[in-house]
Amino acid sequence: MLPKSQRLTRLDIEDLLKKGKRFPSPFFQIVYRKAEKPSVAVVIAKKVEKSSVGRHQLKRKFMILLEKTGLVEAVVVYILQKSILTASPEEITSELERFKKSIQ
Repeated sequence: MLPKSQRLTRLDIEDLLKKGKRFPSPFFQIVYRKAEKPSVAVVIAKKVEKSSVGRHQLKRKFMILLEKTGLVEAVVVYILQKSILTASPEEITSELERFKKSIQ
């Protein structure tokens, strides 16, 4: 779990969704804005996973992969899509690396 200083609030997420840049990916949509201090939020709709237990498990697994690849110097919201359910950890990691390279 990320420290509270690196997590986004609901108001931050809403603001970022309106004003942020978007990065397409087959497994998730990324909305970001460059910043000195990295902050992250992961959003999973009920369309992706019906049960709250499943959404929390998916979020925890995604956060582990995100921490392994390292945070980018930006404020980022990851909106997970249904295709992530069938993706391997290696595929997700490669997409995270691709985003990291494109933002630098």
